[in-house]
Formats: sequence, C-alpha cells, structure tokens
Amino acid sequence: MTMQPARLDLHAIRIDAVAAAYGNADAPMKRLALLNLGARQPAYWTSATFSHAQAGILCEAANRLASLERAQDEVTDYCSATGSTWRPTELRLLDLLVPLNAAAVRDLDEAYTRSGALRSRGELERRAWVGEGEALVA
Repeated sequence: MTMQPARLDLHAIRIDAVAAAYGNADAPMKRLALLNLGARQPAYWTSATFSHAQAGILCEAANRLASLERAQDEVTDYCSATGSTWRPTELRLLDLLVPLNAAAVRDLDEAYTRSGALRSRGELERRAWVGEGEALVA
C-alpha cells in the first residue's frame, strides 16, 4: 500500500508533535513508525528518553516487526541467549509505549492482557494526544 504524500506529511507532523512532547526525536524510529502507519500496522513511539535503552529497544522492535507480541518474543529470546535479566514483558516497559494508531492501541491492549494487567483503551489512546493537536493518527 502506497501512502499519499499529503497523508505521509500529516503523519510525520503528528509524530514530530509526539516526539517533541516527550523530548525524544528519533529519525530512524520515525521512519519505522511512518512505514507502519502507511500500512495500517501497529505504530509506536515511547515516552522514555534516550537514556532508557530497554524502552527504545522494545519500541524499535515493535515497529520493525509491526507487532508487540513478536517484538517481545524476539527481545526475550535475545535476553535469554545473552544472559540479560530484563524482560520486554515488564509492565514498566509497556507503560512507556505510546500507540500512534488504533492498530497499536489494540496491539498494546493485548500485551497488557497477556501480562495480566489491564489498561483502558481510553488511557492508551490518550498517551499519544499532546497539546491542543490530535497526535493519534488514523
């Protein structure tokens, strides 16, 4: 699916607004998120700063794989193979993810359900609303 240039520009502006609100602009992450938005796949940002590597790794993997569940599986396998003690299923990491579209809201909601925690859809949607603009993209 090819996204129209005007739609791509709108998505880019909205991602920039989310990144500005959280103070964490990231060009490679923006490119991945834009690809997912164009394909109507789950697209994410993170509320974490660059010093929080775990949040960035999980967000990047979720965007690259267009699935939080696949991202968690991939990162869990990597952590197990390298002896790392952190796990991408930790609620503190899920709480840092910012869903950028309805597909990501559903995907993140399913991740919370798998972990045994509940967050309202409204809460998940509000994570991407910044300032007076509508940052959550269709």
